[in-house]
Amino acid sequence: QVLAQGSQGVANGFEGSSAWCDHFFSMSQVFVASVRANSEGSGGSDAAGSVSVKVRNLPGEELCNFQMQGETLQDLKRELSDPQGPMSKRLRTSSLNFYTVADPSKQLDLQLQVRTLSSELVIKQADVEDWLDKFPDVGTFLEAMRDNKFDPESENFDVTWTAKTAKKVPVCEAVCLVQEALSGVPTHADSESQFVQTFGKLTAGAETWNMLHLGMLQTFDGGMRRLKHFAFEHWLDLARTVATSMVSQDPSPVVLLLRLERGTIAGLNDLGTDFPRNFPQNLQNHLTVCDARPRLCWTGVFRPLLSFDWDIEREG
Repeated sequence: QVLAQGSQGVANGFEGSSAWCDHFFSMSQVFVASVRANSEGSGGSDAAGSVSVKVRNLPGEELCNFQMQGETLQDLKRELSDPQGPMSKRLRTSSLNFYTVADPSKQLDLQLQVRTLSSELVIKQADVEDWLDKFPDVGTFLEAMRDNKFDPESENFDVTWTAKTAKKVPVCEAVCLVQEALSGVPTHADSESQFVQTFGKLTAGAETWNMLHLGMLQTFDGGMRRLKHFAFEHWLDLARTVATSMVSQDPSPVVLLLRLERGTIAGLNDLGTDFPRNFPQNLQNHLTVCDARPRLCWTGVFRPLLSFDWDIEREG
């Protein structure tokens, strides 16, 4: 849909339209805003010295036209995000990022003075909330991990915890948990969305496998009792790495859930020459005995990769 709208934008005369469309291809909602500083003492209905803002969608339909109350992009963001504001029926989140049509790859500083802009604004609504809708357990998992619900050695361990019975985390709180997970690492405009996509994919189906059921795991000895704790820590670290585009000189192995032909979770596959660094030795020993040792041969790699790419809505 965005690509189609972008093509329509070309017809409307956007400069640099090819790069512009490519950059915003994956975004959920994109708007364009024209800003105009009204001269002191100018005629017409516009207040002298104010800034007029016109917002339209990519096909060119005007959505609103108003006078800004402030001077910076932060002020504009506040007005656009206001539940009673001019875009209240169009925006579902306050996570807005600003660019220019002339340079759509560079995110603008929110302290920038709006009246100094020489190009139209591109307003992108961050799609993290859409991805949280697609992967509704992400917020629930992050809250449980923050509170150490999965670790038998923690005083907060809850052997009865399941995503199905746990209290659902509202989307607004889930966004805060995502931001907390990404705190302290370099991020970019799409980091939160990429984190949710990756962590959601990595953990999809985990609750359906009995070997990640906390009650079942407590019947084992040694490190196996903490398998869920360490597996989810590993997936959290992988999602954080993907979301921040960090490149490691010593990349971690990747542990993925393995699905059978009908989509049922059947085990874990370790793609690498070793176990993830956070897996303790007693857990590694148990997984090796269970034939879940690291594999790099093609037959040990292609199936878990296909499992990771499984689309539950498409394939069932």
